[in-house]
Amino acid sequence: CDITPVYLNDGDIRQFHGYWKDLCDRYSPAIYPEFKAWCDRYFYIPARKEHRGVGGLFFDDLESADDYNVEAFVTDFSTGILKSWTPFATERNEEAFSEAEKEWQLVRRGG
Repeated sequence: CDITPVYLNDGDIRQFHGYWKDLCDRYSPAIYPEFKAWCDRYFYIPARKEHRGVGGLFFDDLESADDYNVEAFVTDFSTGILKSWTPFATERNEEAFSEAEKEWQLVRRGG
């Protein structure tokens, strides 16, 4: 789960990462930094020499762990995706954007 806002809002980014760090820490303090780094590597765009978005968490093919319940973590993770960004997405949806800002959004999306 990651977010790729066209216009950055520091509060939204902190809220998003805070949500995931809190969730991960309930299982193991090692999960968040590991899966965040994995996301940063996975969503790097070499042609642009930049990361896609502001990061998030990425994992694949998890196996049972001695220090946390993987199945419970994945269940909480999957039910948390919308919870992690809906509050600020709803708030941003109410903001007005100029035509120039809309054009920039299309450029960033490749349209």
